[in-house]
Amino acid sequence: METPEVAVGDILLCMDDSDSRNLRCHCEYRVVDINGHGNVKVEKRFDIGGEFLPPFEHYYKPDRFKLVEANKANVVPQVKVGDKIRMLKNSPWWKKGDEAVVSELEEGESVRAQFRDGSLSLFVFANDCKDKEYLSAGSFEVIEPATKPPLGVMPKNMWKEKRCQDLVRAIHEYYEAGKSPDAAWLCELSDLCRELA
Repeated sequence: METPEVAVGDILLCMDDSDSRNLRCHCEYRVVDINGHGNVKVEKRFDIGGEFLPPFEHYYKPDRFKLVEANKANVVPQVKVGDKIRMLKNSPWWKKGDEAVVSELEEGESVRAQFRDGSLSLFVFANDCKDKEYLSAGSFEVIEPATKPPLGVMPKNMWKEKRCQDLVRAIHEYYEAGKSPDAAWLCELSDLCRELA
């Protein structure tokens, strides 16, 4: 059986209740904790009304289960430089409601953000991170995505330099082929070189 990737809050269906006094096949369970070995602590869904019973004390291997429904709160929002984010939970580093602007991303694993008071913080995306500042699913939301300014036009000098390169390339290719380049190209190249000098 394939081991599902699970996160806290996911709903699982038990597929293997062997050697367990608590688990029952084809019953639904919700993940309440995941230990360092990747095993899950679950609470059983009470069949009537869909409520959950208190969690079992034991941890189980996730390959006993099949993922039924992923907890949407476990999806970390995608951010990009310039996005404005709001913190949804208190932490030692920020208060619920604090807002920050993403100022830097490092290989998709961490984000540097600047708060309104001017302080900078580096956060690591993680669900379980000790002694580090971290952003996990449900800890923040993007409230104002960054907007890209219109592209505009290429600066005139850049355009002229590019035109010079194109003219030099074309003239060189004509000479290499044993042909005479267009005289207008030579005049234009001469004029552009004077303007750019």
